Amino acid sequence: MTAVRIVATTKQFVSVGAKGALAVTEGLPYIPGSTLRGALAARWLREHDQERRRAEFIDVFERSRFGPLLPAGGQLVPRSYREHKYGAPDGCVPLHRPDPWGEPNSRCPLCGQQLVPVKQALKPPAHDPTSLMTSRPRVELTDQETSKEGQLFERTGLRSGTPLSGHAFVTGPAREWLGEQCTIRVGGAASVSGEVQLKIVDEPPEAAPRLKATGRDVTLLLGSPGIFVDSAGRPASTPSRNEIAEIVQSPCEEIRDVAARWLRVGGWHNASGLPKPAEWAVDIGSSFTARFATEPSEQGLERLLRHGIGLRRNEGFGWLSPAPRQGRERQGS
Repeated sequence: MTAVRIVATTKQFVSVGAKGALAVTEGLPYIPGSTLRGALAARWLREHDQERRRAEFIDVFERSRFGPLLPAGGQLVPRSYREHKYGAPDGCVPLHRPDPWGEPNSRCPLCGQQLVPVKQALKPPAHDPTSLMTSRPRVELTDQETSKEGQLFERTGLRSGTPLSGHAFVTGPAREWLGEQCTIRVGGAASVSGEVQLKIVDEPPEAAPRLKATGRDVTLLLGSPGIFVDSAGRPASTPSRNEIAEIVQSPCEEIRDVAARWLRVGGWHNASGLPKPAEWAVDIGSSFTARFATEPSEQGLERLLRHGIGLRRNEGFGWLSPAPRQGRERQGS
């Protein structure tokens, strides 16, 4: 598979993965890989005869993997990190790593404020934290196309003109079909919003994302929800040690330092026009530390990054992202 970088720009208001609460429908501050894949699949179906070119469709979308499109300048932070409960004061370090030698400190060593686990794994650009999201009022119409009384609600989403970027690992036919740029539509109210322009660039090997080992330990940071099950097929909050060991080709002794948050995921299957099964998953930003019997090789970690972890990986789940680089945040010790 070929590693490509996807640079995107929202051309209209975009609201994806929305969850409703009373009169407000909140969208995500990014575009999930599953949403990107679905939008590209819908485009492919519009351009091709599905029945005659089914094998090509499978090669393009069942063997390729698409990651999330994150806002430019944003940061994906492991949920194991700590942040100030009431916001970091001016001049203080906003994020703190857990103490590797014991329990995380409950207070900031610089300002003394209480520290709590990170609530939002995706942090907006530091230079303009309010620039990403906006809201749009919506109203249900009657058969006469007039406003229906009492049916006014608000939908939040990404602003028009928001730059995003992400990665994908694609097969040869997928790379040829994607070309250099294209336009897709994602999210709700797609007839009047959701237009996103994509630019696809081949990723040089030295610039491709990489997992890094610290001795025998590797931080696994989810860039998308992950669907895990135990040996009996029941939902699990951690990935399988046997699966990881088989991919990396090094025995995985334990999964520790688990910081995971549950959520329910589903979706829509465009080809059949039917809903996908809803399953329990752990959310984006959930993190784990995999300890191996010996220090894993770079080749093994590259295989793990491309393969992903858990179930339904080809749909965009179980995407791994490199953990934040050392030195970007101060450890709370």
